[in-house]
Amino acid sequence: MDLNEYIEILPEKKAINLSIKLLEILLPEWEKFAKKPQNLSYFDTVVGLQHKVDKKIIHKTILISKNWHKNSNSKLEIEKLLETYVEPIVALQDEDWIIPQNIKLIFYSAYNLMCKLNGETKTIFGENQTYLTVNQAIDAILKSKILSEYQIFEILEKHKK
Repeated sequence: MDLNEYIEILPEKKAINLSIKLLEILLPEWEKFAKKPQNLSYFDTVVGLQHKVDKKIIHKTILISKNWHKNSNSKLEIEKLLETYVEPIVALQDEDWIIPQNIKLIFYSAYNLMCKLNGETKTIFGENQTYLTVNQAIDAILKSKILSEYQIFEILEKHKK
């Protein structure tokens, strides 16, 4: 069974919890990157303005994600946090913000989790939104050399139960 099939058969709450778990594993890698303020700023080449990415954005994503189904304000919190992702996502796509691939994958994984929690089930390419989030997080973990493939497999096995 491939990862996409695995995510498809997981109950939604378990799949989201898996995404959160993987982002928690990646959080120290993001925080190490975010310690240098120059890593979180970029110039928008269209209008020439400097922008700064919130260094707590991944942490906030994890916190909101953990409470999305319990909190009556979560829809507003998700929408507000998604707004903070918009400009950096465009900057990544336009190559105005150049960051290491593992960090980019962390950022995209967190963003895609927020999209999922905001009601998006499929990407514009027809992929399962949760699969994309998990796949990007696993790729970031492997590129960062945080865990081995076997350790990731063990995490996936635990989430089946």
